[in-house]
Amino acid sequence: MKTRLKFSFVFMVCFAAVALSGCLLNHIEEEYIQLGMSPHACGDESVWTDTDIEDTYIKMADGGVDVVIYRHHWADDEPSLGEYALTTLDYEIGKARRHGMKFALIYNIIDSSSLGVYPDGIDPSGSFDSAVFYENFLLLVNQLLVLYRDDIDYFFIGNEVNQYLFNNRGLINPFLMFCGIVREYFRLNAPEIPVGVVCSYHEARSDGALSMVADIAEFCDVLGFTVYMQYDSSRPTLENTCSYFKEMIQYFDGVPLAVIETAWSSAGVGGSIMGQIDYIYRLELVLRRYRRYFMFFSWFNLHDFSPSMSVLMAIKYDHPAYSEEDRREFYEFLSTLALIDNDCHEKPAWLAWKGIISPLSP
Repeated sequence: MKTRLKFSFVFMVCFAAVALSGCLLNHIEEEYIQLGMSPHACGDESVWTDTDIEDTYIKMADGGVDVVIYRHHWADDEPSLGEYALTTLDYEIGKARRHGMKFALIYNIIDSSSLGVYPDGIDPSGSFDSAVFYENFLLLVNQLLVLYRDDIDYFFIGNEVNQYLFNNRGLINPFLMFCGIVREYFRLNAPEIPVGVVCSYHEARSDGALSMVADIAEFCDVLGFTVYMQYDSSRPTLENTCSYFKEMIQYFDGVPLAVIETAWSSAGVGGSIMGQIDYIYRLELVLRRYRRYFMFFSWFNLHDFSPSMSVLMAIKYDHPAYSEEDRREFYEFLSTLALIDNDCHEKPAWLAWKGIISPLSP
């Protein structure tokens, strides 16, 4: 009863905020959408057990999650050319299947502002259009299809690739060539698996690089996005959530989309506990109106990063160009994006997610 009362209070506060903002949409469509999430457990990542991961899957299922998202570097699964190490991937796929969830695999050929980690024997500078690069990657793909064709539901090349390509324009065409080769290989050998690339929408919008992302979309069956309005340089507010996603859909009209990550933090960069709840309520309106444009739609993680992982992830801000305040804000932002904290305590946003987002899943 206490939970019900708490949730009802949250609902009234947030729904009033949404209504007053003018964010309500007409002709709302009652349709289902696949919901995604990365199965990040609570506690220190270095000491996770199978029980920790199992508990995370059970919790995600309780939240209506249909798609799990995993990121790998090429070298994770092939340390040296021809030497495959698929134990981790095998575990991840097995866990997803046992819980009846679809599996989205992202290979970080580019990883945000840097190149990925490649096997020994591959040029670390990213010679995407060299035969050695793409032929050996296709050999890995072939191995994956032999073992897991029925288990991989989505395949993505690179994570937030526009960040690196924006600063390395000479690699855009070689990368597009590489994407085209990989996509064609799937079309010939596993046409049922959509192939895409993950870009950062807020970064591309801030950099004036949406046209570059549109070029990338030409080589995708599905275009993946990370979406963090808090780090868009135009500083959109929560009231802009509906229009922000509508603008994305209109710009990439006709391209199937997948939101790989989105969130509003519960601290840092203007984040707050109530702001996180408010964002979830606004996302419900987005999904009811625009569900048909997304193959799936994902929150960031289930659990927050540990302090040590947040420090590691925030290293991009360890640069003289950023102030101590910038670094602190980014660390707090990274540390509070999930729906449950790193000590396994549910945030109010988790109740909001379960109450209004999870019922939208099949």
